[in-house]
Amino acid sequence: MVEVECRVSSLVFSQMTRIQCLHGCLHFNRSPMCPPLASEVSWFEELLSSYSRVRILYERYEYSDFYELEVQRSRFNSSVLSVESTLKKDGHFYALGFISGPCSSCDADSCCLSGCNRPLLGRSPVCSAGIDLKHLAEHILNFPDGMFGNYWKKCFGSERFINDIDEHLCLGLVFY
Repeated sequence: MVEVECRVSSLVFSQMTRIQCLHGCLHFNRSPMCPPLASEVSWFEELLSSYSRVRILYERYEYSDFYELEVQRSRFNSSVLSVESTLKKDGHFYALGFISGPCSSCDADSCCLSGCNRPLLGRSPVCSAGIDLKHLAEHILNFPDGMFGNYWKKCFGSERFINDIDEHLCLGLVFY
């Protein structure tokens, strides 16, 4: 897993980020942590702007089926929560993590749309906060031109699961 640290003021917030949720995510309107049930982008921007630093974590995974991807994403998200916990122990009491993909602390049948059943474990996905992921990838993480676009095209396009092995980028943020 790669960790990069930067100032929160380096991030860009945009309503457009939620388009990927609306037109590309099967979890849209199925979790209190995801749009449209999650707080508005302006709320996240105001909250997160009160932090000074953000630790960005990412890792690429290869997977051959959806189950394997979910296992890897779950492990990655546990690492994000571990970083959050460590920062809290180090005196950053309000450290707050955002996970890769939809919250998975509950199974689909027990998730309550009116509010989180497991507030100590439930976390919002990075995209629900309205953070401009393209800007993050290209200007903060310095991904090569086109790499980020190719990733999303593969994720949401008709090419998904055509090959035997596919690739997924897990991205988590911890504010402190």
